[in-house]
Parts: sequence; C-alpha cells; structure tokens
Amino acid sequence: QGQRQPVPLWVAELVHAEAKASVASEKEALRHLERMKGNFASSALLLGQIGRLHVMQDNLGEARAFFERAHCVDEESVDGMEYYAALLARENDLEDLNSLVYSLKENAPDRPEPWVAAAYYSHARGQSDRALLFVDKALSLKPRLPLAYQLRGRALLDTGSAAEATVAFQESIRLQKDMFSYRGLVEAQLEDNKLNAALHTAREVLEARPKDTRALVLTGRVLARTANGADKAIRVLKK
Repeated sequence: QGQRQPVPLWVAELVHAEAKASVASEKEALRHLERMKGNFASSALLLGQIGRLHVMQDNLGEARAFFERAHCVDEESVDGMEYYAALLARENDLEDLNSLVYSLKENAPDRPEPWVAAAYYSHARGQSDRALLFVDKALSLKPRLPLAYQLRGRALLDTGSAAEATVAFQESIRLQKDMFSYRGLVEAQLEDNKLNAALHTAREVLEARPKDTRALVLTGRVLARTANGADKAIRVLKK
C-alpha cells in the first residue's frame, strides 16, 4: 500500500473555513480564507466565498467588492452568487439583481444559484408566491441550501404563514447558523405568539455571540415584549 498523500494546505483551510461558517463563526472562517488569498487571488470561487462570509456579517460594502472581483475574474462563475443576490436585494438594487439573475440563468440553468437569485428578485418586487416557486426549484436541485430556506421563511412570513416560516428558518439554521435566519426565526415566533420560544432563540444567539451587537438588539427586542420588558431590554442593550 502506498503512503497517504498529505492534504494540501489550501484544501485544509477551505474545509476549516466552511466548518466555522456553518456554526456562525464568520470572522474565524474569513481568517482561514484570507490565508489562501496570496496563492489564489485570482480564484473566483475563493472571492465568492469571502463575499458570502461578509454578507453573513452584514458587511455589504466589502461583500460587494469581492463579488465584483469574482465576476471580473470569471464572468461565468456562480459559486456563492446566491449571496450576491441576497446582498443586492437588501440594498434594493433591483437593476443589478435582475442582470445577475439573467447572467446566472444563462451560465448555469441547472444550478440552484440562479433560482435563488430569481426568488430574491421576485420577493424584492413583492411577489412572495412567485418567490416561493423559485425557492422550491432551487431546493429540488440542491436540498441542503440554507439561504433558500432562509428566503422561504421570509416569503412565508410575508404571506402570513408564521408557523410554516418558523419551520423554514429552523431548517436554515440547522444547515448554517446565520444571524439573518435567527432574526427571521424570532420574528416568526413572535408573529405566531410564541414568546417563550422567541426568548429561548434570542438567548441561544446571545450566548453564542455575546459581543455581537445584532444579538444584543435581537434579545432586547424580544425582552421588550415581556412583563417589565422595557427595563430588561435597556439593561441588555447597555452591556
């Protein structure tokens, strides 16, 4: 039997980064990917993954720069571009989002990313039912797609289906612990009059991210709905 070849450093860094991202350690994941930039500065895959992590941290300006660099390196790249679609939707840049949808569909119609992007475009235009159809298409191509479940949850909330939205956000979190999914889950639980469940979720997020301002705000928002909640929320936000 031949000796097992050592795993290349770049593969190890990529695996470590993905593992950290899945448990909401985006900053640590970014550190792993940054170590690879010197050797893979022209990799559209790497640039797209760095952009994805910046989106997950709400660093939309930095994320956009990385996605634009990835597009310059390879105009046909689709890896991570569903997060670019999420970014453009959050910035309400429907013109660029529409262009991205057409580009992704032309280059990779059998990949899930174009359909997630199309779902974001429909949702941004207030077409939640249409967005859900595109989400289903994306999930038929790749069932383990956290961003698709996150968007499903958001679209279901918009149609008044808070209980179903809760299930969608929980599945997104199971696949990847993203603050946007936690935020959506809490909103769905509150909408469904599940205050105790929302408190549990918020405390779970705060325990995992005690220094994350977004976690503090989320917890304060839920506490404000409880008895004597205003005072509790103020104490949390002063931390």
